[in-house]
Amino acid sequence: MAATLLAVILSTARPLFPSEDADQGSGLVFIGLWGFAAVLWSCAQMARGELRITFRAVDGCVVLLGGLVVSSAFWSDTARPAINMASEWAGLVVSYFVVRQLFRTAATRSLLIRAMLATVVSLSALGIYQAFWGLEPLRLEYEQDPIRILKELNIAPGSHQHTAFENRLRSHEVFATFALANSLAGFIVAWLPLGLAWLAELLRRPPDADASGKHSARGPRPRMLAIVAAAIINLAALACLILTQSRTAYAAFLIELALLAAWFGPGLAGQLRQRVSAWILWASAAVVVLGIAALVALAVHRGKMDEKLLSEAFKSLSYRGQYWQSTVQMIRERPWTGTGVGNFRGHYLKHKLAESSEEIADPHNMILEIAATSGLVAAAMLLVVVAWSVTRLFRATSSTAEASGDRGHGPGSLLVVGVLGWSLALALSASDATQFVELCLIWVVAAVVLAFGTRGDWPPRVLAAGVLGLSINLLGAGGISMPGVAQSLWLLLALGLNAAEHAREAHVIRSPKLTRWIALAVTVALLGFWLEVLRPVTSSRSAMSQGRQMFLGGDRAGANVQYLAAAEYDDFSAEPWIELSRIHYQRWAESRGSLSDAQFDHAVGSLEEAVRLAPSRLEPITLLAELFEARARRDDHRGYWMHAAEAYGQCVEFYPTSARLRAKSAEALWQAGSPDAARAEAKRALELDAHSPHVDKKLRDAERRRLEELLEVQVTPKGATQ
Repeated sequence: MAATLLAVILSTARPLFPSEDADQGSGLVFIGLWGFAAVLWSCAQMARGELRITFRAVDGCVVLLGGLVVSSAFWSDTARPAINMASEWAGLVVSYFVVRQLFRTAATRSLLIRAMLATVVSLSALGIYQAFWGLEPLRLEYEQDPIRILKELNIAPGSHQHTAFENRLRSHEVFATFALANSLAGFIVAWLPLGLAWLAELLRRPPDADASGKHSARGPRPRMLAIVAAAIINLAALACLILTQSRTAYAAFLIELALLAAWFGPGLAGQLRQRVSAWILWASAAVVVLGIAALVALAVHRGKMDEKLLSEAFKSLSYRGQYWQSTVQMIRERPWTGTGVGNFRGHYLKHKLAESSEEIADPHNMILEIAATSGLVAAAMLLVVVAWSVTRLFRATSSTAEASGDRGHGPGSLLVVGVLGWSLALALSASDATQFVELCLIWVVAAVVLAFGTRGDWPPRVLAAGVLGLSINLLGAGGISMPGVAQSLWLLLALGLNAAEHAREAHVIRSPKLTRWIALAVTVALLGFWLEVLRPVTSSRSAMSQGRQMFLGGDRAGANVQYLAAAEYDDFSAEPWIELSRIHYQRWAESRGSLSDAQFDHAVGSLEEAVRLAPSRLEPITLLAELFEARARRDDHRGYWMHAAEAYGQCVEFYPTSARLRAKSAEALWQAGSPDAARAEAKRALELDAHSPHVDKKLRDAERRRLEELLEVQVTPKGATQ
C-alpha cells in the first residue's frame, strides 16, 4: 500500500516543475524515490515469501529499450549529461515496472488516473491565467529589475536557462509549470481522452444509476452536478490546449476525438435522444462551439493568438523538416551506437543546415531522437513497444467483474497523495509558494469532483487513445527524454496493459530465497545510484546555486569557494569550471601586471578543464576563444590571436554553418598572420549570412563590413598587406 501511494505522489508531482533541463540532474531525486518505491515493492514480496510479478514479452521490450538507451551513455563524449539522462531513462523504466506491479486492480488504477486528471485541471487553470493575466506583471518586473528576478529564480545571467526564461516571457504561448508550450500540450493531450471518456460515461448512464451503473435512489441531481463538473473540467483542459498553440497537439487531439466519437458516439447519441429533445442536444453543442470561439476571439483580441497560428503552419513544418534532415545525417554517421543519450545538441550543430532556425536540444521527433542518441535498434524497439501496446489495448475489453461496483479509493486517499505530491514539487522547485498553494486548492476541488463522479475503471482502448495521441505529439514536437512529458506515456502504457490483462494473470513464484535476493539487489542498486549519481550531482547543484547567489550579490570570493566545492563534489560537471572562468575573467579585466596574468591563466585553465569534461559542448570552447581574443585586443599580441584562431577553428568544426563563428575565426586568422585562411573563412561567413533567412542568425552590419574589407585587401607574397 505504501509503495502504491508513493507511486501516485511521484506521478502527480513530476509535471509540476520543468523537466526540459533533465540532463543537468534536476529530476534525479524523483528517480531515487521511484527506486525507493521499487524497494518497498520488493520488501513486500520478501515479507510474503513469494514473488507476484507481471512480466510479458512487451515488458521485456521495454526493459531492452531502457537498456539500450542507458548503455549508450558509455560511449558518449560528454559524461555528465549522459549519466543524468541515462538515469532518467532508468527511472522511467522503473516507474513503468512499478506501475505494472502495483496497479493491477481497477481501484488502484482509478486512484492514479484521477490524480493525474486533477493535475491536468490545475495546470490548465494556470495556463489560462498565464495567457490573460499572469505573465504581464512578471514581464514588467523583469524589465525593471532583471537581476533581482534572475536571483530569485536561481538563474545565472548569460546561461542557457537565462535565454530560455526570456524566450518564455516574450512568448504568447502558455506553458504552466513546463518550460515549453509543447510540453504542456503533450501532457494535456495524454490525459484529456480519459476526461472525455469520463464525461461520455456520465452521459450514457441512466438517470437513476450510480457510478457502477446500478440503480440509485439519490435521484438525478447528483448526476447532473457530476455532468456539469465533468464538462467544466474538460473544457478547461481543452481551452488550455488551444492556448498552447501547439499544432502537433491539435492534430493529435483531433485523432483522439475521432476515436472517442467512433467508440462512444453511436451509443451515446441513441441514449441521449431517448432522454432529451433534439434541440437541447443541438443547443448544448452550440454552447460548446460558441464557448471555444469566444475563447479564441478573446485571445486574438488580447494579442495572445494571431493569424500566424495558421499562416505559419507550413513554415513550422518546414523547420521540422530541416531538423529531421540534419538528424538523419547524424544517424548515418553513427547508426548503431548513436551519439550517446544526453549528447544530441553538440553533435547536431555539426550537421545543422545553414537555413535552419534553432540550435535544438532534440529533433522534435521521438523516433529520430532515440535513433540519433542510442542507435537504430533502440529506435526500432521504441516503435515496437508503442505499436504493440496500442494494438493490444485497442483489441482488449474491460473486465466487467472489476469495473462494476469498484469506485477505487475514497477521496481521503486521493487528497492525501495529492497534497503530498504538490508539497514534494514545491520543495524541489524554485516556484512561488503562494502560486503553488492556489494551484493545489484547484487540484483539491477537481480531485473531490473526480472522486465522487468517476467510474471504477477506464477501458483499455481509452488509455490507448491517450498513448496514441501523446505518441503523435512526440513525433512532431519531441520530448521523449523529458520526464515531465514522457512519464505520461509510460504510465498510460502500464495502466492500459494492466487493464487489458486483469489482475488474475500475474505470475506467482513461491521462493523466499528468490524474494530476498531480489530485495537485496534492488536495495543495492538504489544505494549505488544514491552514492554515485544522486549525491554528487545534488551536492554540486546546491553549491552552484549558492555560488550564483553570491556572484549576483557581488561576493566573488564566496562564489569562487562554492564553485570549487561544486567541482569537487561532481568530477564530471563542466558547469563549475565555466562559472569559475567568469570570476577570473572579471578579475583579469579589472587588473594589470602579474596579478592580471595570474587571473588570465586561471580563466584559461578553468575553461580548458570545462572543454575536457564537455568535449561535445560548444559553450566552453567558444568562451575560451573569446577569452584569447579579449587578451589579444587588450595587449595587441599576435600570439594570443593565434590561440584565438585555433580555438575559433575548433568552434567552426563544432558549428560549421554559423556565420558569426566563421566571422570571428576570419578576424582571428587575419590578426594572427594567416590572410589566405582568413579570406576563406570570410567568404564562407558571407555565403552563410546570405543564405540564412533568420535575423538572429545573420551578421551584424559592422561584422559584414569587416569581412568585406578583408576580402578587398591585397596581400603581397611576403604576407604584408597593402
